[in-house]
Amino acid sequence: MNSVSCVFHLKIGIIVVVFNNRILYFSKYLLKGGVVMKFKNLYTNEVYKEKQLLADNYEKVVDSNNDFTKVILKIGGFCFFMLFITSMFIPSYYNLRIVYFSVFLILAAFYLLIKLREKYVGIWSIYVVFTAAVVCFTLTGSFITPNDIGVMVLALLLTFPIIVLDKSIRIILTEFFFLVFYISMIYLHKAPSLVIDEIVNSIFSFVLGVTLGEYFRIVRLKNFELERQAHIRETTDVLTQLFNKRKLFDFFIEYENGVYKEPVTAMSILDIDDFKLYNDTYGHQTGDDCLRQIGLCLKKLEGIYHLTFYRYGGEEFVAVLHDPDIADISSVFEKINQAVRNLNISHSAVSKGVVTVSIGVVPIKYNCKPNFEQLLDNADKALYSAKRTGKDKTVIFCDDFNEPDIHGHYSKVHT
Repeated sequence: MNSVSCVFHLKIGIIVVVFNNRILYFSKYLLKGGVVMKFKNLYTNEVYKEKQLLADNYEKVVDSNNDFTKVILKIGGFCFFMLFITSMFIPSYYNLRIVYFSVFLILAAFYLLIKLREKYVGIWSIYVVFTAAVVCFTLTGSFITPNDIGVMVLALLLTFPIIVLDKSIRIILTEFFFLVFYISMIYLHKAPSLVIDEIVNSIFSFVLGVTLGEYFRIVRLKNFELERQAHIRETTDVLTQLFNKRKLFDFFIEYENGVYKEPVTAMSILDIDDFKLYNDTYGHQTGDDCLRQIGLCLKKLEGIYHLTFYRYGGEEFVAVLHDPDIADISSVFEKINQAVRNLNISHSAVSKGVVTVSIGVVPIKYNCKPNFEQLLDNADKALYSAKRTGKDKTVIFCDDFNEPDIHGHYSKVHT
C-alpha cells in the first residue's frame, strides 16, 4: 500500500471515527429512556443555551465576526495582490492575472465598506465573504485548473465553522451548502482521476471543521459569558442589583469623552429618610432587606421613565434621567417618592410609619457639557433642603437656588 493510499484510508477512518463518536454520544444518552423525548430535550437544551449565550453577548459576537472578517479580507487581499504580481512574471500564472486582480479589487472594496460602515455591518458580512470565497475558488478549480487538486476550498470548509460565531444550525447548513456546491462542481468539471480524492478531501474537511467548530464556538461563547459576568460583578451592587459607584464614574468618563451618546436631562441624589434610625430599630439584616426592596422598586422604574439608578453608598442612590422630551422633571422624581411610599415598608420610629426617600434634582441644559462633580454637589444641596423641610419630597436645584419653602418648592434669590 503506497503513501497516497494510506493517507486516503486515514481520512476515511477519521471521518468514520468522528461520526461514530457523535452517534455513540447520542445513543448512550437516548438509551437511558424516552428516546424521542430525550433527544428532543437534549437538542432543545443545547439550542437554548447557545441562543442565550449569543443573545447575552451579542455585541462581542458581532465584534468578533467583524474582526475576523477584516483579517480575512486583509490577508486575502494581500495574497491575491501578490499572486497578481507573480502572474506578470511566471507564464503558468499569466492566464489568471485578471482573476487575481479582480478578486483583489473586490476584497479591497469590501474591506473599505466594512471599515467605513462598521456599525451597520452585522453577522451577514462574514457569510458573504466566505460564500464569495468558496464560489470563487470552486469555479477557478473547476474551469481554470481542472487537473490540479483543490486546496483553498478545503481550507475554507475547515476554517468557516471554527471562525464564525453564530447559531450552530445556520453554520452547519451553510457549510453543507458549500460542500454540496463544491462536490457538484468537481464531479462535473474536474479530471475524472481526481474526483474521488476531491470528494474524500472535502468531506474530511467538512467533518473536521464542523466538529472542531462546535468545540471552539462554545469555548469562545463561554469565555465571553465569563467576561460579561465578571463585568457585571464589578459594576453592580450585590445588595440592590443596581449599578454601583464605579459604574457611575465610568458613565461620567464615557460621557465626557463622547462615548456615551444618550441625552442626559437631569441628575439626582436619593436618600432613604432616617435609615440609621431604621437600622437601630429593626437591625442591619432588616435594613439590608429594605435596601433590596427599594433597589427592586427603582429597577422597575428605570424602563418606565428612562432613568438609570446607581447605588452611591449606604442609603444614597444617584439617578440619571435620559428623557429630553420630558416637560416636568419634578413629576418624574415625585413618582419615585410615591413608589417608595407604596412599598409600605414599616418604619414605626417615624411619624409617617413607612420608609420614604428625599430627592435632590439638578436639571441639565440640552447640548450642555456638564460638570458632573458640580452636578452632584448641587444635587446634594437640593437633597439637604428636602431633608430640612420635612423629608419625603423632591426639591429641584437651579442656578439661583435658595432654600425651598415648606412645600419643597425652591425660591429665587433677589438682590
